[in-house]
Amino acid sequence: MGWPAAVSFDVSNTFSASYGQARTKFRDACRNAGLEVTSFRNPAPGPNGQDLTTDVALFGPESAKNIVVVVSGTHGPEGYAGSGCQIGWVREGGPENLPDDVAVLLIHLINPWGTAWGRRQTEDNVDLNRNFLDFTKPLPRNELYSELQSVIHCPVLKGQGRDEARRTIEEFSVTHGPQALAQALFMGQYQDPRGVGYGGNSPTWSNKTFIQILKEYVGAAQTVALIDLHTGYGPYGYGMLLNTDEAESPELQMAREWYGESLIAMKADAGGVPYDVAGDLGAGARKALPDATLVPIAIEYGTYAVDRLLSLQLDDCWLHNHDDPVSPVGRDIRAKLRRFFYPETLDWCQMVHARAQQVIGQAIHGLSSEIRL
Repeated sequence: MGWPAAVSFDVSNTFSASYGQARTKFRDACRNAGLEVTSFRNPAPGPNGQDLTTDVALFGPESAKNIVVVVSGTHGPEGYAGSGCQIGWVREGGPENLPDDVAVLLIHLINPWGTAWGRRQTEDNVDLNRNFLDFTKPLPRNELYSELQSVIHCPVLKGQGRDEARRTIEEFSVTHGPQALAQALFMGQYQDPRGVGYGGNSPTWSNKTFIQILKEYVGAAQTVALIDLHTGYGPYGYGMLLNTDEAESPELQMAREWYGESLIAMKADAGGVPYDVAGDLGAGARKALPDATLVPIAIEYGTYAVDRLLSLQLDDCWLHNHDDPVSPVGRDIRAKLRRFFYPETLDWCQMVHARAQQVIGQAIHGLSSEIRL
């Protein structure tokens, strides 16, 4: 990547340029720290036919009652930043400084197909962070999305048809407001399997694997801090902390005590993210760990203006439905999407790394404080 050698930590050896590189670096870092890695194989192959896996490592006592769970790759290309954060924590001695009865579980690339193929979605076009619902019950309906569904499925990438689709979306934003547009496209929807933000109609492989990992590694824990690593929203390089707990819940109070004033509670604080979500990883963790006190947050690292994401999402939707991802056009679309979620610049990676180490440390300290109470 052309980074200079004199940096505060070894960026080039921590962050990665490909799925295979990220997997190798993570496994090597864990093994160098004296720990074996367990792999869960995704049924779908990678772009070159390679096996794709979610890799898991637990640092600290297996019997620990207080566990920090750090997840990367929920949204495919966002996994490169998350992977670098996890590897950085291991390489910089995080496992050597754990308090008694606190463990850290690293879940590396929970959506490995999305990381390898450069898509936010899983192999079945599902947004994993909208997939943890009870599918025996009626699913939420995103009526705002329904108003835009036909233009989202514009059958051409360029030309008059695409220009008309853009104008329709702009008119929607003017009429309903930018917050409504964000809700339409990013809140999640369950009526259009071929579209944007689809939450699925059943649990995906990544969903079931996440539940299995938590039950196997965290099932006996009393208190769990979940940290889900994301990119693409907010100021460039800044790690915004988001929580989805109810306004008066004791778990939200714990999160505020652990992480301080930078935490944004999506259901309680005004001026945060312009939409709520259903079926996120926190909901999945609560399903897997009904007897534990769960304190979930997401770190959302800012990249570029969200307006750019809208166009990229439409391009990717067109590619998914109408073209080959390994064609020249397909490669270009995926490269731009990856660049949006993973700028890969030295300054950005340094900011991302530093914030992750801070927040993981805050979670560990918060859990150790709970032990003393």
